[in-house]
Amino acid sequence: MLGRLSVVLIILMTLTGILVLSVRVEEAVRVGEPRVWLMYGPLILSNLVLFIAFYAASLRMALTKRMQAHKRLMIVASAIGLGAGFFRLIFFLSGFHPLSLPTGTLACSLFIVIGAAYDRFTRGSVHPVYWIGLAALFVVEISLLPQFSEANVAWVNQWLAALGEQIGFLYQPEPTVEF
Repeated sequence: MLGRLSVVLIILMTLTGILVLSVRVEEAVRVGEPRVWLMYGPLILSNLVLFIAFYAASLRMALTKRMQAHKRLMIVASAIGLGAGFFRLIFFLSGFHPLSLPTGTLACSLFIVIGAAYDRFTRGSVHPVYWIGLAALFVVEISLLPQFSEANVAWVNQWLAALGEQIGFLYQPEPTVEF
């Protein structure tokens, strides 16, 4: 029952996440600050998209009764979803640094590595889901770091800003405080 109810929660989380993110990026593109949204809006979006992709894949596996893959896909999805929490923890402990968000986001890969290690020790092999999860996490999220690709970051920011301009009437935030 909890698994079935999670679908509603994920839909609401996705819609509100995209709303807040696109409005904040639109504000940053229009005003030129705060830089945190200009630098890392695309990374936050990629984290959300990867979470949804692995969550949806896990639902498909559950519906087709492939529970071993379902369980591991949920671990990967949950680990990726923890990126925002890791960032906040790092920010709380050490203050903001330009690498705080990427470090927090990529640190969630440790949970995937732990799952793979558990598989290796208990089954003798690592389920392919873990390798796919790690590869997707690193390829997608590293490609959206401003330190690696300013062009990708700018393109996604323009897309998010255009979306934020269209749906901004749904969310009128207070101005973002710069870190």
